[in-house]
Amino acid sequence: MSTLETNTSDSPEIPELDDDSLYCKTDEAGFIHDGKGETHTILGLPISRFINQKLHDFVVSQDHRRLDELLRTQLAQSESTLNIVTAEQWEEPFRVSVTKLALEATFTTFLQRLPLEQGGGAVLQAHVVDEYVKDQSTFLGDLAEDDSLYDDEHKPLETLAVSMFEVANLSNPDLVQTHGEETINRLKTKVKQNIVRDGTRPVTQIDEERYAVLHDGSYNSDHVEKSLKRQVEESGLSKDISVGHLNQGIKADNRQDLQKKLQSGLEGFADEGLEKAAENLTKSSKPQKTAPRVVETAEEPRKKSFLKRFF
Repeated sequence: MSTLETNTSDSPEIPELDDDSLYCKTDEAGFIHDGKGETHTILGLPISRFINQKLHDFVVSQDHRRLDELLRTQLAQSESTLNIVTAEQWEEPFRVSVTKLALEATFTTFLQRLPLEQGGGAVLQAHVVDEYVKDQSTFLGDLAEDDSLYDDEHKPLETLAVSMFEVANLSNPDLVQTHGEETINRLKTKVKQNIVRDGTRPVTQIDEERYAVLHDGSYNSDHVEKSLKRQVEESGLSKDISVGHLNQGIKADNRQDLQKKLQSGLEGFADEGLEKAAENLTKSSKPQKTAPRVVETAEEPRKKSFLKRFF
């Protein structure tokens, strides 16, 4: 695994790093002079993309201002959470800590990957995330063709589950007037990024507030919910918007049965919310057995009347 080469001739000793952190030596403009860390493992980018490049090139444009503030630190340490571009069309939040070494404009910069429970994990970049969100018809129609959802006998996986998320009040037009269109639109994008994640699982969007993700049980919906709540809080909207989610296993006999159950669950979610979705997903899609209906013939009433006369 390739790592960044370190020039230690006139730079301080570089500390030991774990597998989720990187070290860079940068100047006030953000140019990277040396560093250390498993670049391919963490960022999926070659060494040539780092040395003599600007740190800004690997930070999403919306976070450039915060990066500039970090690099202006004077003989002190400052840190912030910035979204780092990990590879083409990917980004991931990192805790970035900058310390100025001496009076000259040299800095040590540490990039620490955030754990999943703190909102970490690579997600698709904002400009491509829409391509991975399907309308309900396409979402349900694709189920029959997605072999990753079925076992060797073509039966739906026993671990199949659907995670549903509701970001209540996100589409309220009054929030735009109060907080500004840019803030609301950015939050909507962050919500979508957090739910879609790496784009490897089928996702459908019911409306601006509700999404559903079908997965094999490996999708950690609790961590996604925490990340959504943190994003709402950081946007200053925690008093206006609430986040809820449902993670429900799906037991289906075949592809058609899976489609019917998911459709029923999505309809319940759209009409009445998460509780109705859970109820519909656990209902049996098989026809209910009923007692045979007895239809009286024209002769039967006469038989009853005849019996009454004699008994």
